[in-house]
Amino acid sequence: MDPAILTGTDADEPTEAGQHVGLSNVDDRLWSVFGDGYGLVVETAPGAGTKVSMRVPKFHPAVRAT
Repeated sequence: MDPAILTGTDADEPTEAGQHVGLSNVDDRLWSVFGDGYGLVVETAPGAGTKVSMRVPKFHPAVRAT
């Protein structure tokens, strides 16, 4: 994935409304539940691939495992 498309800084790249919002939505939700320092870490470079890591605490009092 091109880093400019991921960050939304490429004004020349035509995109459809709602495209590429999934990663942002997931990151926002993780941040809202767990706070600063948690969420998605996206590493991307053209021709090298894209790596997405999810940072969440091992235990969190507001979240219960089922």
